[in-house]
Amino acid sequence: MNIVYASDDNFVSILGISMISLFENNKEPITVYIFADGIKDKNKELLLNLGKDYEQGVEIIDVNVDDYSSVKLDNLTWSRATFSRLFIGTILKPYNLDRVLYLDCDVVINRSIKELWDMDLKDAAIGMAVDPISKGHKKNVGIDVNCPYYNAGVLLIELPKWLEYDCERKLQDFSIKHRGKTPYVDQGLINGALKEHIAAIPLRYNLITIYCDYDYNEILTIRKPTGYFYSKEEVEEASRNPVIIHFTKSIFTERPWVIGSTHKKLDVWNKYKRLSPWRNETLLPATTKGIRKIYAHISCYLPRKLSVRIQGFLHSIVKPMVDPK
Repeated sequence: MNIVYASDDNFVSILGISMISLFENNKEPITVYIFADGIKDKNKELLLNLGKDYEQGVEIIDVNVDDYSSVKLDNLTWSRATFSRLFIGTILKPYNLDRVLYLDCDVVINRSIKELWDMDLKDAAIGMAVDPISKGHKKNVGIDVNCPYYNAGVLLIELPKWLEYDCERKLQDFSIKHRGKTPYVDQGLINGALKEHIAAIPLRYNLITIYCDYDYNEILTIRKPTGYFYSKEEVEEASRNPVIIHFTKSIFTERPWVIGSTHKKLDVWNKYKRLSPWRNETLLPATTKGIRKIYAHISCYLPRKLSVRIQGFLHSIVKPMVDPK
């Protein structure tokens, strides 16, 4: 299995813990390719040593996104390294790979991913999990309201199809059209530019935080998804037995490496952190600040149904209006 991560130096410990969870639960031969944007030599050594400890391959590839992009990409608060996945075919061309699984650093693999790795994508270039999103968000990236929108944290990529469909040129053209600014950064780019080349994968392979914070009906109220979305049974089963847990940001739930985290899957994260060289690493300060922090505080005193409805209005109605077009 060929696994790809992208990271800068600030996310090395989070990346390393994800790699440990991958190696712990998958005993097939694995090679991890790390797209490194400014990772220090001492941290590269730690990552390479993880491969040695588990007798798996680790390749670190220094990447500067500016060398590949013809337009300045606006990464907002995200790491610039996240954009390197957009050029995955070019970066990995010397390795002659057919299939890769790209993973965001903030995921934990809690079971075998062999079934995902073997999944038939038919004629699609990418397999991704559907992300519940409203018609306003879809409109911003040129997606029909009845078409799925996908989360970019887990990408199963057929590289021959990726090259055949000229995905990198389409991503560049879309970015130029939007002046390097798209909602949800590279996720918006992938959804807008490659919508014809994506196939849905089961939710258990990319369980984002919203599924831990809310029940099915609350998710429908907050996100207002249109077109295809998972059934209640699929969501509940994925929440009970996730294969890949994606610790995405949430207004109410801090991520596991942040002080005061109450994430429902915190124990899973800590399980693999305790196995890592970063087991004693200090937690980071809380990330919810400003207006978001004020709203999160106020909402605690509101009836839950009212709070959920307000969140739905803000996320699904207001946010698409103010997001970059």
